[in-house]
Amino acid sequence: MTKVFSSFFPLVSQKSIDDLVELTSEWISESSHNDLNETDLELLAIDEFSLKKQNNSLIVIRGDYEVDGKQTEIWGVQYTNQTLQGGVYSTEIVGARRKNHFVVSVSQSYHTQKVGNSINQIKKPRIVSDIITKLGGGYDGDFLIVRTNPNWVKDYDIEFVSDAILNKSGNILPIVYVSRDVNNWSSVNPGNLGILLGGMAHVIVEPDRDFSHKMAKLTNRKNVYKGAVGIYWPNGGVYKIMPDIDSKKMQQEIFDRIIESSLYFELPSHMTFEGIKSLRTREMIKKLREKPTSDRVSSDPELINLLQSELEEKEKSLKEKKELIYQMQQRIAQISTQQTGGIINEPNLNEFHPGEFYGIIYEAIQQHARSVKKGSRRESIINAFLECNPKPDGSNKEEIIQSLKRIFKSNPKPNEVIRQLEQLGFEVNQSGKHPKVSIPEYPMSYTIPSTPSDQRGAENTVNGIKNELL
Repeated sequence: MTKVFSSFFPLVSQKSIDDLVELTSEWISESSHNDLNETDLELLAIDEFSLKKQNNSLIVIRGDYEVDGKQTEIWGVQYTNQTLQGGVYSTEIVGARRKNHFVVSVSQSYHTQKVGNSINQIKKPRIVSDIITKLGGGYDGDFLIVRTNPNWVKDYDIEFVSDAILNKSGNILPIVYVSRDVNNWSSVNPGNLGILLGGMAHVIVEPDRDFSHKMAKLTNRKNVYKGAVGIYWPNGGVYKIMPDIDSKKMQQEIFDRIIESSLYFELPSHMTFEGIKSLRTREMIKKLREKPTSDRVSSDPELINLLQSELEEKEKSLKEKKELIYQMQQRIAQISTQQTGGIINEPNLNEFHPGEFYGIIYEAIQQHARSVKKGSRRESIINAFLECNPKPDGSNKEEIIQSLKRIFKSNPKPNEVIRQLEQLGFEVNQSGKHPKVSIPEYPMSYTIPSTPSDQRGAENTVNGIKNELL
């Protein structure tokens, strides 16, 4: 079996294990991929209930067990169904509840014995969204709530958002931060993203570009901006996805990254079906040991069987851990062979547009390549570097330049020029005789005419801003 999906998140503590069981029963019976109905699942809440019907089977474990020194009610189901193509899906749903604490895990694995028969596209099981919307997501950490819609934050949420990005919440799910571009649009559909990632990540959407500037100061520029999307992992890592004209492509990359990371996240042992079996076996061994000595002789065969069962479960768990370690090693090897940079450390400056630093460095190396001696080792190294690194598309910079041309060639009123420049992200200082244009947190500025100019003057102004600031 190859794990293809995994999620782990808290629920509101007011709900019960039986609520989770009822919802699971609805999900299985309503599925078009099996032949089970509500009557078949009437005993789904009962410990050791099992069922096999044509291409489907399931088994249930339920009981009260000690977890981290606290008595916890746990229920889990392992449900398998065989596809028409011969593949087998195995879905595990586990709920663990004690006072003021309710967590659930959903994981899915896939197996096939047919050569060439593989899973086409990984999808989030519908049950995940059903659990959150019908039972209610709980607090993940101090202030983030599990939900299937994005957090549409306001200006007054600035500290809440900065604390989330700086990993001060104690959340276990990653945060997907959606920034706004110069027109205050987002590069992906936040609503779709919230539904897609519910139970897997928190989606936060900034309200406008001004929010980005404030966030930069509070987070030491860790926030993404100008339409980029950032994935902020609980361990402090950040993955940035640059804006793309194809929003669906961006959305798919975000989903793939979240899915990939979740598969390497090890669920707490009591939140897996094998882990519950192990808990139950240990509980039964404990009860047998507590029996009077005179009763133990008749229990010895039973005790041996339990110990044997415990050993088998441990061996299976060890095998799974080894497989996970192997997969992680393969992934590390794959990442280490990718050309992802790392030769140059980024300066502690704020990029004016996504990819600005990379574009400047790439252009500088290109220019230097023209001046080195032909046929030298230096030339071969530089050319090899340029070949193995993607050429920057420069779309963000070009969009800004084209916008500048439209502004100055249309000869609008001075106040309108300033408003449009600020909308692009520039700062304009009007304290002197002529306005001075600059990039936020950058000392260099360029002086522009205070009155509309002719065609030639407009071109000179655009070139001046481009050469000095871009």
